[in-house]
Amino acid sequence: MNQTTAQIFDLSEQVAIVTGAGNGIGAAIASRLAGAGARVVVADISEEAARRTADAIQAEGGTAASFRADATSIPDSENLVRFAESRFGRLDTLVNNAGVYSYVPLLDLSEAQWDRMINVNMKGLMFQSQAFVRALRARERPGTIINLASTGGFKPNIDFETYDASKGGVVMLTRSLALNLAKFGIRVNGIAPGLIRTPGVDAMDDSSSETVNQIIERVPLRRLGEPDDVAKVALFLASDAASYMTGSIVVVDGGNLIG
Repeated sequence: MNQTTAQIFDLSEQVAIVTGAGNGIGAAIASRLAGAGARVVVADISEEAARRTADAIQAEGGTAASFRADATSIPDSENLVRFAESRFGRLDTLVNNAGVYSYVPLLDLSEAQWDRMINVNMKGLMFQSQAFVRALRARERPGTIINLASTGGFKPNIDFETYDASKGGVVMLTRSLALNLAKFGIRVNGIAPGLIRTPGVDAMDDSSSETVNQIIERVPLRRLGEPDDVAKVALFLASDAASYMTGSIVVVDGGNLIG
């Protein structure tokens, strides 16, 4: 029987984990998934920020719980999955949104800066996915993983070598995981945002040699993206509308890559 449009996007009774959901894109994704009926575990390294997002979801009539987790900690990743299962009884979707973003001139880059970005953006994603998949396999359940990449994973930017390398790694991890996990009914897709209005981007005017307004001039749609522009794509990928998609990277950049 064909599903109605409302049924296709209905996530009622499903459980989603969203990392890095204390603000920005992660908070918007958590809100959208909850709005579609999912019970959401809001994870963030800041316990206060995670609680704030969860409280906002509940104030809108959604169901959410908060959990403090450091993306670079494998025990935290495992505990997050256990918390979600114990709180809501099942697992369906993991959104790997936790990440760090910074402008560091090549000759000023330190080993510590390199390690932090690679550890958060790649190691954290890999081992959070591993913990999630182990839980799904223990129950022989399908599921979906959504990874936040970046257009920097496709097109390099001057003095963003570490960030671009980490996000290029996210693109390949997404495709590799998709190939590996398809046999279990676990879909893995990614989203590659361009310039999105977040606290990190707002800080660029103070740290980068190129202002945000200058970057916008190169975007065909001539505006910054909003966190909800990304969140709506995440909802699509989590829903039955994307049931025949795996290994795909959806670019959300106002046309910047083609401009």
